[in-house]
Amino acid sequence: MKTLLTSLLFITFFVSCKQQEEIKLEKIIFNTDDNGCWGLCPIYHLEINNDLNTRLYVEKLLYYDSTCYETNFEYCEPKTDSSKIGYFKGKISLQDFNNINEFIIRNRFDTIQNSLAKMDCNDVLYKKYILYFNQNQRKEIHYRCAENIQLDSLSQLLYKFIEKNKLERTNDSFYLENIKSEI
Repeated sequence: MKTLLTSLLFITFFVSCKQQEEIKLEKIIFNTDDNGCWGLCPIYHLEINNDLNTRLYVEKLLYYDSTCYETNFEYCEPKTDSSKIGYFKGKISLQDFNNINEFIIRNRFDTIQNSLAKMDCNDVLYKKYILYFNQNQRKEIHYRCAENIQLDSLSQLLYKFIEKNKLERTNDSFYLENIKSEI
């Protein structure tokens, strides 16, 4: 009887600890900065909340016009795509949010540590992820390389969402956390 009671207590303790460890994404903030980047590096500031509310500030977006291609980039000046710059608000689809959320949880982004190895690259867009999980856990990840499969894959999910931008343009400016990175 004692063994059965001890086993039940152990199982109850283990299950309650397991439930406490379950993490849930409450908010993700994604910032890019073209500092040190050569080329058409966009500057995005994106915030997605678990209630699906989403805000995006596109600070800079460049493209090459036909002159660049016609002259084999000999006479080429990147142009600003002003139609895609500005402030946007709306909701992310539940499917897109679930894809991002499941990827973050599955890859345990709450445990990723910053290291110089993720910052010691040249000519690459600087990225900053700020993740808020349940239990007031905040995780900030700085990244400048293209060698981490998890971080690159998360970036691709976020870029895909930004590029198909179905958010509504707004004339109201808003503040997003850590909009300017400190490198």
